[in-house]
Parts: sequence; structure tokens; C-alpha cells
Amino acid sequence: MKSASTPLYSLALFLATLTPAWAATDSSHSADESKHWRVEKSSDDSRFQTALLSGNTRYDGKTGEALLAISCHPDNPMRMSLTIPTQRLGFNADDYEGPGAPANGPLRLTTGARTPISYLVSGSGSVRSLQEDGWVFEFGTSIDKRELHYWLTKTAHGQRATLTLPSRKSDTPLIAEFVLPEDDSGLRKVIGPCMETSR
Repeated sequence: MKSASTPLYSLALFLATLTPAWAATDSSHSADESKHWRVEKSSDDSRFQTALLSGNTRYDGKTGEALLAISCHPDNPMRMSLTIPTQRLGFNADDYEGPGAPANGPLRLTTGARTPISYLVSGSGSVRSLQEDGWVFEFGTSIDKRELHYWLTKTAHGQRATLTLPSRKSDTPLIAEFVLPEDDSGLRKVIGPCMETSR
């Protein structure tokens, strides 16, 4: 395996028809990390922020924790990353490691009953930590802003965002699931600057 890479990038909500989602004020957070987006700031660049959401993953009969990250820097495209405990799950991520990796997905994102969106991904060993011991791997890609806009609507609250990734070693895909929380203030805070630059 190659050395761990720096974390990848972050997301937000609409309040009213004429009010941008990123102009909304933050609401209080639940103690349960799966019920709100946590905000992480870069120590090197205060404009780079990441919204993190905890979920679950499964592969070939094994289960574990998953971490979804949406990152934003006003000067770069928004990014999505998925961190999973590959060692615990027995998922061989070597084929996805690095930009020249033989496998690149696709990583399929499905929100509720919406049409799935496919992304090409690559990854590396992650500097993030999960509750489970063992090697963790981070898959990263850009993300469609239209999907993020939908995540910011009240309709999306409580819907399941499912990420599916094929394995070259098995017909069984890796699946990660996250419930989009009603408290999306962390997401709104993070993607605000990126949404502003896209207007």
C-alpha cells in the first residue's frame, strides 16, 4: 500500500424560494454523529472545509462503519469521499489505489428513488480513523452540484444515500448507506462558499 493521503473534500440546504441555503443559520447538533453533518476545517487553509456523515457499509457478509465526506474550497470543484475499513470487510482496495490504478469504479450514488449517478474514483490509505481497528481506505471523486442541491431540500431529509462500488475479486459489490439528516446545518455551512462561486 502507498502512504496515506490528505483528506478529500465537502456539502449544504435551501431555506426558502428566494433565500440561498448557505445563507441560513446553523441549528443545534445532535450527539449522534449519524444524525448530523460534522464540520472539519483544514489547519493549512481556513477556506477548505469538510462535512462528515457517519453511516454503515457491508461487503460479502461483513459489516462496518462508513464515513461520507463532502469537501469545499472556493477555488476548486467540490469533492466527495468514502472511507471504509477495507481490512475488516475483506475488500481488496489495491486495484483502486492511486491515479493509475487498474480499477476506477464506477462508484454509483443513489439518493432515495432518484436516478443513480456514476462517478470514476481512485483512492489511497486514509488518515481518517474509524471505530473498527484495521486498515481503512478512502475513495474520492468530484460530485454533481445538482445532487447536492437536492440534498439541501426538505424532501431529501431522511432519505437514504447509497454508494455502491464493484469489486474486481468478486461479483458482490461493496455497499455503503447514509441517512440524510434533518439537521444539515453543517453541510450548508461547508458548501456555502462553493455554491456562491457557482452562481
